[in-house]
Amino acid sequence: MNRVTVSTISNSQCDHTRLSASKNRPSNATTKNFQINKTILNIGIQFQNDQGKDLDTFCTTNFADFNLINTTTALNVCAKGYQKLSKKDKNHFVQTHAPLIKQLIKKALEKLQDGEPRHIAQLAWASARLNLRGEYVPSLFDAISAEALEKIRDFKPQELANTAWAFATLGIKDNKLFDAIAKATLEKIRDFNPQELANTSWAFATLDIKHDKLFGAMAKETLEKIRDLKPQELTNISWAFATLGIKDDKLFDAIAKATLEKIQDFNSQDLANTSWAFATLGIKDDKLFDAIAKEALEKIQDFSPQGLTNTAWAFATLGIKDDKLFDAIAKEALGKIQDFNSQDLANTAWAFATLGIEHDKLFDAIAKEALGKIQDFNPQNLANIAWAFATLGIKDGKLFITVAEKSQQKIRDFKPQELANTAWAFATLGIKDDKLFNAISTESLEKIRDFNTQNLANTAWAFATLGIKNNKLLDAISIESQQKIRDFNAQDLANTAWTLMLYSLFNATNAYHPLLILLIRNLNAKTAALRKEDLGEIYQVLLYLEHFSSEKLDSSSNLQAKIDVYLKTLSKTPPQSSDLHKFVQTALETLLKKKLSSELFVEGFFIDIVLDPAKKIAIEVDGPSHFLNTGEMRGNNLIKDKLLEKLGWTVFHVSYRAWNALKSEEEKGNYLKTLLHLKENIKSETKKTKEEIALPPKTEKKEPTAPVTNVWLTRGNPLQKQPPTTPKRTMNPNAKEFKPNSDKK
Repeated sequence: MNRVTVSTISNSQCDHTRLSASKNRPSNATTKNFQINKTILNIGIQFQNDQGKDLDTFCTTNFADFNLINTTTALNVCAKGYQKLSKKDKNHFVQTHAPLIKQLIKKALEKLQDGEPRHIAQLAWASARLNLRGEYVPSLFDAISAEALEKIRDFKPQELANTAWAFATLGIKDNKLFDAIAKATLEKIRDFNPQELANTSWAFATLDIKHDKLFGAMAKETLEKIRDLKPQELTNISWAFATLGIKDDKLFDAIAKATLEKIQDFNSQDLANTSWAFATLGIKDDKLFDAIAKEALEKIQDFSPQGLTNTAWAFATLGIKDDKLFDAIAKEALGKIQDFNSQDLANTAWAFATLGIEHDKLFDAIAKEALGKIQDFNPQNLANIAWAFATLGIKDGKLFITVAEKSQQKIRDFKPQELANTAWAFATLGIKDDKLFNAISTESLEKIRDFNTQNLANTAWAFATLGIKNNKLLDAISIESQQKIRDFNAQDLANTAWTLMLYSLFNATNAYHPLLILLIRNLNAKTAALRKEDLGEIYQVLLYLEHFSSEKLDSSSNLQAKIDVYLKTLSKTPPQSSDLHKFVQTALETLLKKKLSSELFVEGFFIDIVLDPAKKIAIEVDGPSHFLNTGEMRGNNLIKDKLLEKLGWTVFHVSYRAWNALKSEEEKGNYLKTLLHLKENIKSETKKTKEEIALPPKTEKKEPTAPVTNVWLTRGNPLQKQPPTTPKRTMNPNAKEFKPNSDKK
C-alpha cells in the first residue's frame, strides 16, 4: 500500500472534540457527556507519556455514562496516541488495552444507529488506525457499512474519504458501500479538497475497485486544483491511477509539471512511488526522471528496500540507464540486503539485468539472501530471479539448484510466461535439470493454449538448446504456432525456426519442414526487425534447408538479401581467440613447424583452427561455455558441426576438460600427435576413434584425471538468445503483492 495522509479528526474539526459552545453541542449530549469528552481529550495530550494508562482508568470508571460521542472520542484518542508509539510500545499497548478497546467497540455498536455521518466515519477511521482486525472486523465493519449506506447522502467529502480510507486500510472490500461512496463523491466532487481526492483515489485503487466515472471526475477535479496538491497527494493520485491502469495523459502531464516544481520537497517514498506510477503506465518523461534521479541521489540513504526496488524497477521498465543512480542503489541495497523480501530481491535483480548493469557484489549478495528466503519466493519471483541471472550470464550453481527444486514444488502455479522464462534462463546458462524440465513440459502442455508467441518460441528454444527430446511438447508448440503465426514477431519466428531445424537435424525427420518453411516465408515481411543474432540463426536454417530439404526457397527474397549483407559484415569481424585456443594452436604449430589458419570464415562459420584446408580438416577448441552442466555439448555447437560436415569438413574437438587434464608438455605433445595421426589417416579411422579425440591418449602412466571444475559457478557470456519480454504487468510491481510502501500517514 501507498503512504496516505488521512484527514485526522482534530479538536477544532469535530463537534464532539470541542463542545465549549452550546451551539456546537450535539442534541443528545448531556452536560456530563460534555465533561467526559473534555477529560478524554485532556488525557489524550499525555497519552504518549503514560501509554494510555490514565485513559484506561478513566474509561473503566465512567464507562456506564458514555454515549456514542464519548466512545468515538476515546477510540480516536487511542488511535492518534497509538500512531505515535514505537513498534515495541504498540505491541505492548495492544496487549495491555485490548479489554478497553473491546468495551469501546461494543458500546459503539450499541449506539451506532443514533450516530451521525461524522461519528460513523470517525469510528471507521479510528478502528483502521488501531489496525483492528480478526475478531473485530465482521460485526464492527458490517455495522459501519450498514449505517453508512443508510446515511450516505449526508456524508461530507471528508467523511466519504475517511470511510473509504478505513475500509481500504484494513483490506475490507465492500462493493455495495464503495459503489455508494462513488455515487456520493460524484455528486460532491467539486467540494473535495486535494487531500480528500488523494485519499479517495488511494482507497479505491488499494481495493482494486475501478470506477471509470469516478476516476474521470477525480482527474478533472485534480487538474483544476493541481497547484494546491502537496508532494504526497501528487504521489498518491498518480499511484492510484497507475495501480488501476488508468492512463490519463492530461492528468499525468500536469502531475509531472507540478512534481518538477516541488521535487525538492519529495521524500524518498514520494520519489519511488512517483517513478513507479509513471513507469507502470509506460509514461517516459525525460525531464521528470532526470529530476527524480538527481533528487534520489541526494536522499538515497532514506530509501527503504522497497523504495530502492521500485525506483530501480521504474527506470529499467522505461529503459532509462542512469549509471550514477544505479551505482548508488546498489551500494545502498548492499547495506540493507537483509531487509529485502523475496520480491524486492527478484525485481532488483530484474531491473539491473534489464539495463545490462553488471554488479558482482550486489548479485552475490542477492543470491546469498535469496537462498535464505527461497521459501517465500512465488513463481513470478523464481522466474524473475532466474531470468535476471541468466541475462547477465551469472551461473550461480547453488542458487539455480534451489530455484529448480522450489519451481518443481510450485510448478502448478506457474503462468505461461513464468514457465517460458524459467526454461529460457536455465537453457541460456546451459543448466540441464531433467526433473525441472519434465515438470515444465507437463505444465506447459496443460496451458499451451494460453502461451503467446514469445512463450512458445522461448520454450521450444530452451528444450532444443539443452538437447531435451520431447516430441509431445514440440508437436503441441508446432500446432499452436501455426494457429498464431500472424502474431509472431521477427525474433520469435527466427527462434522457432532455429529450434525446429535443430530437432529435425538430430532426429532425422522432415515432419516439421512445412512449418519451418512457413516461418521463413513469414519472415520476408519482417526483415527490418531482425537482429544480427536472428540473422545468424536464420542463415543456419537456410543452410539446413538447402542440404536437407527438397523444397527450395526463393534466393532473391528480401530475407536472402539481408542474410548476404549479414555474412559479408560478419566475415570482417572475426571473434577474439580464447587463451585456451591460443595455447592449443601454439602447441600444434610447434609440432608442425608451420603457421596454421585461425578463425577462418567458412560458409558463414568461423573455424577455430584449420589443420588441412585441402582436405577440409578443422579443430574446434571448446571452453566451458560450449557445454551444459552435464558435460554435453550445447545445441548451437552441435549444429555447427553437423552443417560443416555436410559441407565436407571433418571437425575434431579439443575440450577444456581434456586439455586441463594434461599436466606436462609431454602429455600435451602426445595428445596432439594422436590428433595429427588421425588427420593423416582420416579416411580409415572409425567414428568411435574420431569421437575419442576428446580424451587424453593412453600412456604407460595412469591416465590423468580432469581437475574438479565447477562449471555451474562459471561467470561469462553464454550464448545470447532472445531474452524473454520485459516482464509484463503480471511480472512487475503492479501485482497485488508489490504495491508501494504500506506506511500511511
